[in-house]
Amino acid sequence: MTSFFVNLPLKFTVSHPEYQSFFLQNKICPELGLDCLSMDDLPSKWHTEKAKAFLDKKLKVSVHMPFLDLNPGSLDKYVREASEKRLVQAVNLAQKYYPSHIIIHSGYHPGPYDDDYSRWLNNSASTLKNVLKLSKGIPVYLENVYEQDPTFIKDLINELDGKAGFCFDLGHWFSFGQGEKNKDLGYWLQTLAPYLKHLHLHDNFGDIDEHLGMGAGKIPFVELFAGLEFLSISPTFTLEPHSPEDLEQSLEFITKHQYWFSLLGLRKKDFDFLKGIRSF
Repeated sequence: MTSFFVNLPLKFTVSHPEYQSFFLQNKICPELGLDCLSMDDLPSKWHTEKAKAFLDKKLKVSVHMPFLDLNPGSLDKYVREASEKRLVQAVNLAQKYYPSHIIIHSGYHPGPYDDDYSRWLNNSASTLKNVLKLSKGIPVYLENVYEQDPTFIKDLINELDGKAGFCFDLGHWFSFGQGEKNKDLGYWLQTLAPYLKHLHLHDNFGDIDEHLGMGAGKIPFVELFAGLEFLSISPTFTLEPHSPEDLEQSLEFITKHQYWFSLLGLRKKDFDFLKGIRSF
């Protein structure tokens, strides 16, 4: 099986069952995406059977929490309460899949909270502490989306008493986080090095979050891997393509840059395994 994860939204496995078949046949470890539709429209038994399909193949699974319309740190208590309720439902459901870790978006948006940052931070910490209590020891990683400064993530992790780690999404940093403009990858890595546990890897040109295959855009992967090596960080990672072609591009990128990915724990057997993955 792969020693890394590839994103697989659960709702896609309903409309496109060939996606699940591709993962199972090629022994690709999935990062399963939960959303309101997969939670509300699909019965508990469906999730139990889905989990069994991956467990039977002995595949590691990670779970990405729902994020659309959610705001764990909202200043509006009704929005915040609804967000917490959904995340609590999601973390309980995620446990059916025996995940190696869980990913949660921080929910921070620059601008609206500039004058109420402390309230946003306190609200977020309160919500996420309640979610963390239910994770039963499963590692929880907070993912950057719109943050343009890594200290927002750092502050929140510290408010959670170090009980959450950091998932660095390179595509979000480069586009939403103005990384292409600010050229501040080193600052992000140095600021969040003690918490960096996982990477989301895809590519874009800095304008929008395109989820291209690695090497198809402008994200400075040379700088990323140099920084990881310098800081002696070896996080796990998920590929986040949005098409079969983008997945193939990323797999070719890994094969061409074996030294880089050896820094993330891949070994010769892993690179040899990639050669046997059949395309869609």
